[in-house]
Amino acid sequence: MIADSIRIPEMVQQALAHALVDSLWQAGAIAGLLWVIRRMLRTTHRTTVLFSLAGLSLFGIWNVTGFVMALSGRELPFSPVAGISALTLSDEAMSWINLAWLSGSLVFFIRLTFSHVYLSKLVRDAVPLHHQAWEGPLRKLEVQFGLGRSHWLLQSERLGTAILTGVFKPLIVVPAAWVNSLSPKEVECILAHELAHLSVGDHWTNLLVQIVEVVYFFNPVVHILLGQ
Repeated sequence: MIADSIRIPEMVQQALAHALVDSLWQAGAIAGLLWVIRRMLRTTHRTTVLFSLAGLSLFGIWNVTGFVMALSGRELPFSPVAGISALTLSDEAMSWINLAWLSGSLVFFIRLTFSHVYLSKLVRDAVPLHHQAWEGPLRKLEVQFGLGRSHWLLQSERLGTAILTGVFKPLIVVPAAWVNSLSPKEVECILAHELAHLSVGDHWTNLLVQIVEVVYFFNPVVHILLGQ
Protein backbone atom coordinates (compact mmCIF):
# COMPACT_ATOMS: atom_id res chain seq x y z
CA MET A 1 0.00 0.00 0.00
CA ILE A 2 1.25 3.52 -0.74
CA ALA A 3 0.84 4.65 2.86
CA ASP A 4 3.18 1.90 4.01
CA SER A 5 5.76 2.69 1.33
CA ILE A 6 6.08 6.36 2.27
CA ARG A 7 5.78 5.52 6.01
CA ILE A 8 3.50 8.36 7.07
CA PRO A 9 1.30 7.67 10.13
CA GLU A 10 -2.39 7.40 9.28
CA MET A 11 -3.40 10.49 11.27
CA VAL A 12 -0.70 12.58 9.56
CA GLN A 13 -1.70 11.19 6.16
CA GLN A 14 -5.29 12.21 6.77
CA ALA A 15 -4.42 15.66 8.12
CA LEU A 16 -1.97 16.36 5.28
CA ALA A 17 -4.40 15.34 2.55
CA HIS A 18 -7.09 17.42 4.25
CA ALA A 19 -4.83 20.49 4.27
CA LEU A 20 -3.73 20.03 0.65
CA VAL A 21 -7.26 19.75 -0.71
CA ASP A 22 -8.61 22.51 1.53
CA SER A 23 -5.80 24.80 0.35
CA LEU A 24 -7.51 24.98 -3.05
CA TRP A 25 -10.76 26.51 -1.80
CA GLN A 26 -9.01 28.53 0.92
CA ALA A 27 -6.74 30.22 -1.62
CA GLY A 28 -9.74 30.82 -3.85
CA ALA A 29 -11.64 32.45 -1.00
CA ILE A 30 -8.71 34.74 -0.17
CA ALA A 31 -8.20 35.65 -3.83
CA GLY A 32 -11.90 36.49 -4.17
CA LEU A 33 -11.77 38.72 -1.10
CA LEU A 34 -8.70 40.53 -2.43
CA TRP A 35 -10.38 41.03 -5.80
CA VAL A 36 -13.38 42.70 -4.10
CA ILE A 37 -11.10 44.92 -2.00
CA ARG A 38 -9.10 46.03 -5.04
CA ARG A 39 -12.27 46.82 -6.96
CA MET A 40 -13.60 48.90 -4.08
CA LEU A 41 -10.40 50.77 -3.20
CA ARG A 42 -8.73 51.17 -6.62
CA THR A 43 -5.40 50.14 -5.19
CA THR A 44 -2.00 51.12 -6.55
CA HIS A 45 0.54 48.52 -7.65
CA ARG A 46 2.39 48.74 -4.32
CA THR A 47 -0.84 48.39 -2.36
CA THR A 48 -1.82 45.41 -4.51
CA VAL A 49 1.50 43.75 -3.65
CA LEU A 50 0.97 44.40 0.06
CA PHE A 51 -2.57 43.04 -0.07
CA SER A 52 -1.33 39.94 -1.90
CA LEU A 53 1.35 39.33 0.73
CA ALA A 54 -1.19 39.80 3.50
CA GLY A 55 -3.54 37.42 1.71
CA LEU A 56 -0.81 34.80 1.33
CA SER A 57 0.03 35.12 5.03
CA LEU A 58 -3.63 34.74 6.01
CA PHE A 59 -3.97 31.78 3.66
CA GLY A 60 -0.89 30.08 5.15
CA ILE A 61 -2.11 30.57 8.72
CA TRP A 62 -5.57 29.30 7.80
CA ASN A 63 -4.24 26.23 6.02
CA VAL A 64 -1.67 25.31 8.69
CA THR A 65 -4.31 25.78 11.40
CA GLY A 66 -6.51 23.32 9.54
CA PHE A 67 -3.64 20.83 9.38
CA VAL A 68 -3.01 21.11 13.13
CA MET A 69 -6.72 20.80 13.92
CA ALA A 70 -7.01 17.73 11.69
CA LEU A 71 -4.08 16.16 13.53
CA SER A 72 -6.04 16.53 16.74
CA GLY A 73 -9.15 15.02 15.15
CA ARG A 74 -11.11 18.28 14.87
CA GLU A 75 -12.63 19.73 11.71
CA LEU A 76 -11.63 23.13 10.38
CA PRO A 77 -14.40 25.74 10.73
CA PHE A 78 -15.88 27.03 7.46
CA SER A 79 -15.07 23.79 5.62
CA PRO A 80 -16.94 23.54 2.32
CA VAL A 81 -19.87 21.17 2.02
CA ALA A 82 -20.66 18.42 -0.47
CA GLY A 83 -17.69 16.21 0.40
CA ILE A 84 -14.87 18.44 -0.83
CA SER A 85 -12.95 17.87 2.39
CA ALA A 86 -10.10 15.37 2.09
CA LEU A 87 -11.43 13.60 5.18
CA THR A 88 -14.15 12.10 2.98
CA LEU A 89 -11.62 10.49 0.64
CA SER A 90 -10.50 6.89 0.88
CA ASP A 91 -7.18 6.00 2.48
CA GLU A 92 -5.80 5.03 -0.93
CA ALA A 93 -6.82 8.38 -2.45
CA MET A 94 -5.24 10.29 0.41
CA SER A 95 -2.05 8.27 0.01
CA TRP A 96 -1.86 9.16 -3.67
CA ILE A 97 -2.50 12.85 -2.91
CA ASN A 98 0.26 12.90 -0.32
CA LEU A 99 2.70 11.00 -2.52
CA ALA A 100 2.08 13.36 -5.44
CA TRP A 101 2.59 16.36 -3.15
CA LEU A 102 5.78 14.98 -1.65
CA SER A 103 7.18 14.21 -5.10
CA GLY A 104 6.32 17.63 -6.50
CA SER A 105 7.59 19.48 -3.44
CA LEU A 106 10.85 17.55 -3.69
CA VAL A 107 11.28 18.61 -7.33
CA PHE A 108 10.64 22.26 -6.50
CA PHE A 109 12.91 22.07 -3.45
CA ILE A 110 15.74 20.63 -5.55
CA ARG A 111 15.24 23.40 -8.12
CA LEU A 112 15.34 26.02 -5.36
CA THR A 113 18.46 24.43 -3.88
CA PHE A 114 20.29 24.48 -7.22
CA SER A 115 19.33 28.14 -7.64
CA HIS A 116 20.79 29.03 -4.25
CA VAL A 117 23.91 26.98 -4.91
CA TYR A 118 24.42 28.86 -8.19
CA LEU A 119 23.97 32.24 -6.46
CA SER A 120 26.33 31.21 -3.66
CA LYS A 121 29.01 30.27 -6.17
CA LEU A 122 28.46 33.52 -8.05
CA VAL A 123 28.93 35.50 -4.81
CA ARG A 124 32.04 33.51 -3.88
CA ASP A 125 33.57 34.23 -7.30
CA ALA A 126 32.65 37.93 -7.19
CA VAL A 127 35.19 40.44 -5.95
CA PRO A 128 34.66 43.46 -3.68
CA LEU A 129 33.95 46.68 -5.55
CA HIS A 130 36.24 49.32 -4.08
CA HIS A 131 35.52 52.27 -6.30
CA GLN A 132 34.67 55.71 -4.98
CA ALA A 133 32.20 56.28 -7.82
CA TRP A 134 30.15 53.43 -6.35
CA GLU A 135 31.02 53.38 -2.65
CA GLY A 136 30.37 57.09 -2.14
CA PRO A 137 26.77 57.02 -3.46
CA LEU A 138 26.13 53.72 -1.66
CA ARG A 139 27.01 55.17 1.76
CA LYS A 140 24.96 58.30 1.10
CA LEU A 141 21.93 56.29 0.01
CA GLU A 142 22.20 53.98 3.01
CA VAL A 143 21.72 57.02 5.23
CA GLN A 144 18.81 58.30 3.13
CA PHE A 145 17.02 54.94 3.33
CA GLY A 146 17.67 54.65 7.07
CA LEU A 147 19.75 51.51 6.75
CA GLY A 148 21.83 51.18 9.86
CA ARG A 149 24.93 49.45 8.53
CA SER A 150 27.18 49.30 5.52
CA HIS A 151 26.40 46.68 2.89
CA TRP A 152 28.85 44.75 0.78
CA LEU A 153 29.16 45.83 -2.84
CA LEU A 154 30.56 43.22 -5.23
CA GLN A 155 31.27 42.98 -8.95
CA SER A 156 30.95 39.88 -11.12
CA GLU A 157 31.98 39.03 -14.66
CA ARG A 158 29.08 36.57 -14.87
CA LEU A 159 26.24 39.03 -14.38
CA GLY A 160 24.34 41.09 -16.92
CA THR A 161 22.34 43.09 -14.38
CA ALA A 162 22.56 44.18 -10.76
CA ILE A 163 21.09 41.88 -8.09
CA LEU A 164 20.38 41.97 -4.39
CA THR A 165 21.04 38.57 -2.83
CA GLY A 166 21.19 37.14 0.66
CA VAL A 167 18.79 37.27 3.59
CA PHE A 168 20.79 37.63 6.81
CA LYS A 169 23.68 39.38 5.05
CA PRO A 170 22.30 41.12 1.95
CA LEU A 171 24.81 41.81 -0.83
CA ILE A 172 24.60 44.00 -3.90
CA VAL A 173 26.34 42.48 -6.91
CA VAL A 174 26.77 44.46 -10.14
CA PRO A 175 28.21 43.46 -13.53
CA ALA A 176 31.93 44.16 -13.77
CA ALA A 177 31.30 45.79 -17.16
CA TRP A 178 29.32 48.54 -15.44
CA VAL A 179 32.03 49.64 -13.03
CA ASN A 180 33.74 52.15 -15.31
CA SER A 181 31.09 52.65 -17.95
CA LEU A 182 28.14 54.26 -16.15
CA SER A 183 27.53 57.91 -15.32
CA PRO A 184 27.23 59.02 -11.66
CA LYS A 185 23.49 59.44 -12.13
CA GLU A 186 23.11 55.90 -13.47
CA VAL A 187 25.16 54.50 -10.59
CA GLU A 188 22.99 56.31 -8.08
CA CYS A 189 19.76 55.09 -9.72
CA ILE A 190 20.95 51.47 -9.73
CA LEU A 191 22.02 51.55 -6.09
CA ALA A 192 18.85 53.38 -5.03
CA HIS A 193 16.76 50.70 -6.75
CA GLU A 194 18.49 47.86 -4.91
CA LEU A 195 18.46 49.63 -1.55
CA ALA A 196 14.76 50.43 -1.99
CA HIS A 197 14.13 46.67 -2.23
CA LEU A 198 16.25 46.15 0.87
CA SER A 199 14.58 48.90 2.91
CA VAL A 200 11.10 47.36 2.53
CA GLY A 201 12.31 43.81 3.28
CA ASP A 202 11.95 42.41 -0.22
CA HIS A 203 14.77 39.95 0.48
CA TRP A 204 12.61 38.40 3.24
CA THR A 205 9.56 38.54 0.99
CA ASN A 206 11.42 36.64 -1.72
CA LEU A 207 12.35 33.94 0.78
CA LEU A 208 8.68 33.63 1.82
CA VAL A 209 7.62 33.41 -1.83
CA GLN A 210 10.14 30.66 -2.52
CA ILE A 211 8.92 28.61 0.46
CA VAL A 212 5.28 29.06 -0.60
CA GLU A 213 6.15 27.95 -4.15
CA VAL A 214 7.69 24.74 -2.82
CA VAL A 215 4.79 23.89 -0.49
CA TYR A 216 1.89 24.99 -2.72
CA PHE A 217 3.36 24.32 -6.17
CA PHE A 218 0.13 22.58 -7.21
CA ASN A 219 -2.21 25.46 -6.32
CA PRO A 220 -2.99 27.73 -9.32
CA VAL A 221 -4.57 30.44 -7.15
CA VAL A 222 -1.41 30.70 -5.06
CA HIS A 223 0.61 31.23 -8.24
CA ILE A 224 -1.77 34.00 -9.27
CA LEU A 225 -1.28 35.70 -5.90
CA LEU A 226 2.49 35.29 -6.16
CA GLY A 227 2.40 36.85 -9.64
CA GLN A 228 0.93 40.04 -8.19
